Amino acid sequence: MSKRIGLVVGRQESFAEELLERLSQQPGIVAEQALIGATTERHVSRYDVVVDRLSHQVPHYRQHLKALALSGVQVINDPFWWSADDRFFGLALAARLGIPTLRTAMLPQNAYGPGVDNDRDLGNLECPLSWGAVGHYVKYPAVLRAADWGERLHQVVHDLYGLWDAYNATGQRVSMLQQQVEAEGWLRCLCVGGEQVQVVELGGPGGGPRVHGAHDGGLAASVREEAAAATLRLSRALGYDLNAVEWAVAGGVPWLADAQEPVPDLGRGALGEGAFETVLGWVVELVVQRARSPRRTVDGYRWAELLGPP
Repeated sequence: MSKRIGLVVGRQESFAEELLERLSQQPGIVAEQALIGATTERHVSRYDVVVDRLSHQVPHYRQHLKALALSGVQVINDPFWWSADDRFFGLALAARLGIPTLRTAMLPQNAYGPGVDNDRDLGNLECPLSWGAVGHYVKYPAVLRAADWGERLHQVVHDLYGLWDAYNATGQRVSMLQQQVEAEGWLRCLCVGGEQVQVVELGGPGGGPRVHGAHDGGLAASVREEAAAATLRLSRALGYDLNAVEWAVAGGVPWLADAQEPVPDLGRGALGEGAFETVLGWVVELVVQRARSPRRTVDGYRWAELLGPP
């Protein structure tokens, strides 16, 4: 009996098109874009595995994927953990694991929704905030970033006044101030299945793959290996099947800048031709292996033992 794979993807996903094609070439595998409609409380899915590349933008999809996981489907990445995770937690976990991490301080929101009364509901909030202590810990220049990985915010600040200006524009977003280093290079490490890591050298933070000239050998192999090993450890700790980790290299040491990106850009332009083919092959192997395995996404949760077999 064939195993069925569903992909939840956006219109920009060129990677997904090639993934579908490669999966469809595997014996005993049927792959397609997942069809999502109304979901009952006892929903039974047609899929054995669903690869999620879009539910962070569509809340209905996220809740549907939780229902699929409850019914026994293997969902990549785990929608329960993904819903609970944020960028700051990954950095804090890495620091506790002894991984070199850029100094980072999470800041309170600058504004709150209409349901929050500033006078009556924020009695736990330190006021005024110890801005001097934050700056002393992180040091300037620094980068104001979003604490939730799905938000877009990246602004360099050079002093307290610059921080205030940037912070006052953050609105209801939770932000964090992160150390800025004079980086010798940047690395993005793609981890697949908690087993394999592809290291891509970047032209700058959040940039595309770096193309080296004839006299530019790039970063030392030992630096790349150290970043890859830490990426593997961190991705396993966080429980992601697909994850990207970003590093700033300073003083010959890879410093963690971003601990997780559950929907990494896996296109050819972001990885480079060779890395793209490698990662695509790994993802195909991962998805097929999961489709043929009795493993379920919910098996790691306390209530899974009450459900019995799928």
